[in-house]
Amino acid sequence: GLGDLAGSISSYRQALDCNPHSSETYYRLGLSLLRNTDLEGAREALSKSLQVNPDYTRAHYILGMVYAQQGVLDKAIDQNRNVLARSPSYTSARFDLGMALLKQGELEEAAEEFQHAVEINPEFAPALFMLGEVYRKGGEFGEAIGWYRKFLELNPKDSDALVRIAECHIQLDLLDGAREAIDKALECRPENREAQYLDKHLGEMETPHKPG
Repeated sequence: GLGDLAGSISSYRQALDCNPHSSETYYRLGLSLLRNTDLEGAREALSKSLQVNPDYTRAHYILGMVYAQQGVLDKAIDQNRNVLARSPSYTSARFDLGMALLKQGELEEAAEEFQHAVEINPEFAPALFMLGEVYRKGGEFGEAIGWYRKFLELNPKDSDALVRIAECHIQLDLLDGAREAIDKALECRPENREAQYLDKHLGEMETPHKPG
């Protein structure tokens, strides 16, 4: 609970008073401050951890998370690149790097990072979903559908992915495919608002307009 967290933060600070050169203690303090949503405190503690030990990969990774949450994308990207320079198969860093690049509008570079993550771990579902997102945003709807389907092989009842597939089919003017995906999405989660909206929208598209 929050009391335990406050106790941990206090004990790490006391430990640093005795030994101000412990990279590990600064790291643990930074992690606890992050869990306590003190982003600035976490950034400071993790930066100090890295001053003591610049090769502390995990501290680079968590500092990247802090920068991403602060919206400082350039620095988040730098920290994830630092991680990958030391540990190229760190899938979470690949994914977080892809997310930061995507937020900057760098679709191709983001896709490359998500692709690397999937090459390292073919069942890394978030990267499969985000590849669908990147290609959908880039207007490559057929390619996007392929990635969403791979994601659904691991999460067959994910209504959000089914909605995305329906949206891509509508863009490609393939209404039968869209209808199938929407019906499945509503079956999996009837309260999905996006699915409800698309169901109505699709119904209007499927009804031929009689000449007035």
